[in-house]
Formats: sequence, structure tokens, C-alpha cells
Amino acid sequence: ARLAASLSHPNLVQVFDFGREGDAHFLAMEYVEGWNLAQAAEQARQLHVPISPGVWRHWVEGIVSGLAYLHEKGIVHRDVSPSNVLVARNGTVKITDFGISRTAGDGQAGEETRAGKSGYLAPERIRGEEATASSDLFAAGVISVELLLGRRLFEGDGPDETLERIRRFDGRTLPLPGVPTELAGVLRKSVAALPADRYPGADRFLLDLARFGPPPASGPAMTDFWDALFPVPREEETAPDPGAVRESRPGMVKEPGGRYGARGRTVRAGAVVFVAAIAGSVLLWKEVRQRPPIDAAPTSAATGIPVVTAPPVAPASSPTAPAARKLFSRESTPPVPPRNPDSPVIPGKPVGRLVRVETDPPGASVLLESGASIGKTPMEMDVASLSGRKVVLSKDGYERQSVPADALAAGPSFRAELLPLIGTVEAIQALPWAKVYLGNRLLGETPLTSVRLPAGEQRLRFVNEPLGVDQVKIVVVRPGDNPKIIVPMTGPGRR
Repeated sequence: ARLAASLSHPNLVQVFDFGREGDAHFLAMEYVEGWNLAQAAEQARQLHVPISPGVWRHWVEGIVSGLAYLHEKGIVHRDVSPSNVLVARNGTVKITDFGISRTAGDGQAGEETRAGKSGYLAPERIRGEEATASSDLFAAGVISVELLLGRRLFEGDGPDETLERIRRFDGRTLPLPGVPTELAGVLRKSVAALPADRYPGADRFLLDLARFGPPPASGPAMTDFWDALFPVPREEETAPDPGAVRESRPGMVKEPGGRYGARGRTVRAGAVVFVAAIAGSVLLWKEVRQRPPIDAAPTSAATGIPVVTAPPVAPASSPTAPAARKLFSRESTPPVPPRNPDSPVIPGKPVGRLVRVETDPPGASVLLESGASIGKTPMEMDVASLSGRKVVLSKDGYERQSVPADALAAGPSFRAELLPLIGTVEAIQALPWAKVYLGNRLLGETPLTSVRLPAGEQRLRFVNEPLGVDQVKIVVVRPGDNPKIIVPMTGPGRR
């Protein structure tokens, strides 16, 4: 619990408080209005709603970004699986369930080396070796492949057979029909049998997703996709139950016998409309670069991406091959984005490659490394003259992000989620005591220690119901360490 409470990242579920009440222990965690990824993927499979390339990229990037933060902190999750990833209508992607997480190098092997879902264990963990960041990334790679194929990658009649399939698996021969060659190389590298053949870190995985993957879905596209899956009010929904999984099922979770929700027909009708609406857009994405011939020589070792030397052939009976071919078709050419006359262009350089740059939240300054301003997001910019350089995204109250221009040029659009600056308040105390809220979010009951809050002016609400006191205190949180906040609870009513 202490480990989880010390973490703060947009792609991790936040733990606000933990403790003991009588004989019971509790965790106060962030509430995510949505489903876990296993449920969402199963819903898409049942309703025949294709996961668009942009949604796929957004989900996978969120998972790998969350793991990148954990690994920077020296923490290995050890249980990365679709049921431990929460997704929501607004595009939220959050990893949860740190129940078996440990700091890297703690030497805890033995019985717990098989902790976690059997279909997502890396081969070395099955052999009894210690969990590492590489084994987390293997699980993320398996999820990314399963979302693409719409089925489990390792299917067995039970855990033992599933583990045996992983032992015999060779990622170099993984069939990915219809997937662009370079992206297929990224996926095969992510699920390589040997840790040395995988990505050395999550940052390299993210970079290759940006270079070779489809553009991430925009906010409206994420909303449209979600509404196609779950168009009925939440109280009327009944999600597929991942707790009833049988590993022999072809889907990512067990398919329920009945229809989805109290208005299943409405759900299916909405899904049909959505599929028709995106049928054209799904076919538009293709590699920006010229596709190399199938028998091309292997790429440089510096890229770390294996080259397919023979075209992968899906089994004739495989129901997933046509879907993958449709999802990543190269038969049509993406439209060239129109030139916006108001878009800034680097002086003295020719217009060559226009990319739309967006941030969440918008309004971030786009700067060169020298500090020269290019504009504010959302905007279109010419990145042809910036090859090999970096672009800085800056907004007050948020961490600056440095992005390689080559990553921006990987598609027609680029979207970055800015991380809020965080300050740590040494302690929050109310005299005699109070429940403390940040907006509508309960932080806990005083005394609170080492409280992490977004930097800037924050509105804290202190409530002591027996005393009839409900008052607000405005505090300014600075990045880094902040002194104690002590509030006397005096006088009835709101102050």
C-alpha cells in the first residue's frame, strides 16, 4: 500500500490513502468511470466493432507509458494483464492492482514467480527467474498483439498448457497478416522469447510505436468508439465478467451466454452505425515510409527491430486474419492534410511535412530547443526541416516534454498528454480533526502526511460533521516539498 500511494502518473490508478479500521484494512483509490481492458476488448469482439488503429495506439501507449514511470521508480508490476488496465470514455488508460508489485532486484523468486495471469507471464518467469521490467514489457506486448488480433495469443485447456505454449513460443514467427512490416517488427520484438531480444526499456518501445504505429485517436474519435461499445446508461449495463474466464475461450475474456446489458439490441444497432461510419477511416492509415520489399536485407542492429524475411501466412481457418488485413489495409492512400495559411513555418525552410500537434490539455507552447517559439497547441507545423532535432512542449503547471521531431513526423498527427507538476505537502492537520477534500475527491481524514497535490492554487475543503464545520482553505502548492498545513476547525457552518 505504501508503494502504491507513493506513485502519481496519468496512466496509473492513484492510491490516496490506506490504513486499518478495526480488523479490516482499507485502500482509498481513484475512481475510474469505465471498464477494464479485457471487458472492453470482449465487448468489441461480441459486437463486431473493430478496434481502430488510433484507439489501439492510444491504449497501448497508455499501458507502456505507465510501465515506463513504474520502471523509472525501480518498480516491477509483475501482473500486467488486460483485467488490470482500466479504460474510459474520455480516453483514460490506467494500470491498476499493485498487489504483487515489488521493487526491482528484491530477490523475491520462488512461489510468487508465477503470480499473475498465466497467459501474460514471460518465459523466464515460468522458468522461475525473477520478474523484471522486461517481463512487464513482454506482457504489454502480448496485450498489444491480442488487441490487434482480437483473440488470446496463448490459448490452452488450462494454465499448465498455456504456460507450455509460452515456453515453446518464438516471437520471430508470429503471424501478423496485413500489419505494416515495420510495426510487425515492433510487435514481434516486444514478445521475443529472450529478454535480450526485447526492448531494453519502455522508452524505446514508445519511440518505435510513435515512429511506426498509426496516429493516436483524437478525443472525439475515442468518444465515438466508446459510445459504439457502451451506448446505454451505466446503470443498465452488464459488463462481460472476466472473473469467469476459461483460458480455452478464444476471446480475451469469457463470452457471456446472454446479451450485453438490458438494451442489448440498442447496443448492437449503435455498433453497426459506428462500424459503417469508420469503415473508410480504418482503411486510410498506412506506413508513411515506403514499404521495403519482403526479401529486404536485415535492418541495422542499431534499430533493434527484426526484419521479416518471409511473408507471414495466417492459417486458412483463422478467423482473425481478415480482420487484421482490413484494419491495416494499404489499398488506399491517406489524404494529404490541407495547408493552413496561419500555421507557423520555420523561417527560411521549405514546407515539406505538415503534422498536426495536439496536447491534453491544449494551449501548450511549442518551442525549439533554443527556446524559440513556434506556436501553441493545437497547431499544424512543418517538421521536414527539424529532422534529428527535438521540440519542447511547455505549459504552466505541467512538466515540460521534449519530443524528437522524427517521432512527430511518424504520422499526420501527434498527441501528447501533459503531466501536471506535483508538490508534496509535509502534512495536513485540522484541529481537532476533519475529512479533507480536493474538489469532490476525498483525500482522507487528518492527520495526513506526505500528501501529493497538483502544483498551483488548490481549493481544500475541511469537513467535521459532528462539529457542524465545513470550511474551505485556498493553498498554493509549489513543485517539490511544501510545509505543513494546519487548519483550526472553529465556528459552525461554511467559512
